Amino acid sequence: MIAKTWIGLFFFGLKSMTGVAQTPTYSVRSNIENMTDSVISLTIWDGTSATRNKTIRAVNGQINFTDTTSIPLMIRAHLSDKRMYKYAKNGYYPVKSQQIWFVVQPGSKVQLNGKLSDFAEVYPSGDKENELLASLTRKYFPLLNRSVNIMVKLNTDSTITEEEKTQLTALKAKIDDSAMAVLRSSVRANISSLMGMWFTNDMLMRRQVELNEVAGWLTKVDRKYHPTNFYQVLDARVKAAEYAEGKKIFTISSPNTPDGKTFSTASLKGKFYLIDFWGSWCGPCMAGMPGLKALKAKYPAHLEIVGIAKDSENAWRKEIERSQLNWIHILNGNQEFDFVARLNVAGFPTKILVDPEGTILYRVVGEDKASAEKISRFIDEWIAKNK
Repeated sequence: MIAKTWIGLFFFGLKSMTGVAQTPTYSVRSNIENMTDSVISLTIWDGTSATRNKTIRAVNGQINFTDTTSIPLMIRAHLSDKRMYKYAKNGYYPVKSQQIWFVVQPGSKVQLNGKLSDFAEVYPSGDKENELLASLTRKYFPLLNRSVNIMVKLNTDSTITEEEKTQLTALKAKIDDSAMAVLRSSVRANISSLMGMWFTNDMLMRRQVELNEVAGWLTKVDRKYHPTNFYQVLDARVKAAEYAEGKKIFTISSPNTPDGKTFSTASLKGKFYLIDFWGSWCGPCMAGMPGLKALKAKYPAHLEIVGIAKDSENAWRKEIERSQLNWIHILNGNQEFDFVARLNVAGFPTKILVDPEGTILYRVVGEDKASAEKISRFIDEWIAKNK
């Protein structure tokens, strides 16, 4: 059973006269120049480590849809309009300025105004949350667009000289510094907002801000936001500093297992266990699975593997069976079951080795031969000392 998103006390659902809970609606309308009828992919964040996707259509050149929510959401609208794609030699560069961003809450009426050029100069309004988001993106997105345009030129224009490449590279670095300064300044000043908390989490994931700095920012968040997932996940990430190498790990316990039975790492006392944060969508994660199988086979009496997946339930189950991943599995959930947040996982795969006494010995992001060898050395040394 997958843990349900906790609904904060600040954001109440509505109830009908009969006492049956009703899910409030929100609406999104647009007035966007140069927009054509097209398919639009929405990526929806509810503040947890998970996302969901929805597809809508622009009709008569505009966005016009209504949906339901009981909690605040950050939404990214990805347009299929090729004019804004940043093509390189081997695909294209994804960039936030190519997309339209807005916040919705129960009862929101969001208006999107602007135009499409070579990026989405479209900004939301309708409430304070969207006005704060628009204030950031009006300054931030033009800088992102200038930076990625230089990257495209460097990647595709064979006529530029070495001197021009040097000049463009330096200009791009200067623009990137300006963009980051705008982002950090806006987020720090508006941390007490859904926008501020979402972008802070995004910066943490991209290693653009340190945990100790975020800890200071969080002290300025209005208490009315504390029950939201956006705050709860950030708070969990900050507290994850307690679980560094050399520290005791908390007991991982979850009912989000393939058979629905609660698993607890308390059952592994006396053994090493390797936590593997993975997803079926993650190429390096899947490339590392044969190595995990070999490691498990090498230490059958001393090592267990605990796979924690950030994935859809269907894809997770299929991949376990398809790849015959013969170890303990948990699907990452929300709140106390959001181990991605609680251990501040910012990249996939992330591996954490825990010794028989529950101490974190080693933590690594990525997949390489050296990390596998280091894990083996920790186990071999322990075995030699405890013969």
